[in-house]
Amino acid sequence: MPAVLVLRLHIRDGRPHEIGSALLVCSVDDLDLELLATDFFDDESVAVAFLLKGELYVGLVGYGDVEYEVLAESGRDALGSLWNRAGRPVGVERRREVGGIGGAGEIGLAVNGRTGRRVGCVLDSAGTFLSCIDLEEDGE
Repeated sequence: MPAVLVLRLHIRDGRPHEIGSALLVCSVDDLDLELLATDFFDDESVAVAFLLKGELYVGLVGYGDVEYEVLAESGRDALGSLWNRAGRPVGVERRREVGGIGGAGEIGLAVNGRTGRRVGCVLDSAGTFLSCIDLEEDGE
C-alpha cells in the first residue's frame, strides 16, 4: 500500500498539545504504483516520485483538506499503530513522466512550490542524471 503519512502538531502555551495524523493512500487510476520519494511541496500538496508500469513519474498529492485523526496514545506506540489504520485514498494530481531514468535504483527528489517556480527535480542514485519537471497546474 503506497502511502504518505502526514502529521500535524498543535502547540499550546509553547508546548506540544495534540498530534493529528492522516494516512494518504496514493493511487493513479486505481493502478498499482511504487512510491519512491516524497517532499512537502506547498501548504496544500506533497510531491511524490513513483513508478507506474516501470516508468518514473513526479506528481502531487493534496493534504490541505484532509481530516486528521487525533492520536490518543503518545510516542512510538502511536506512530507504529498508524500503519494498521485505514488510509484515505487520494489520487496523484499533475503527474509528469520523468524520461531517461526509468526504474533504475533509488532516486532523490527536491521540489519548490513557490508560485512561478513550481518544479520537481529528480536525481538518480548514481548522481549522473538530473531531470527538472514543471509542476504548474497548466504546464506540460
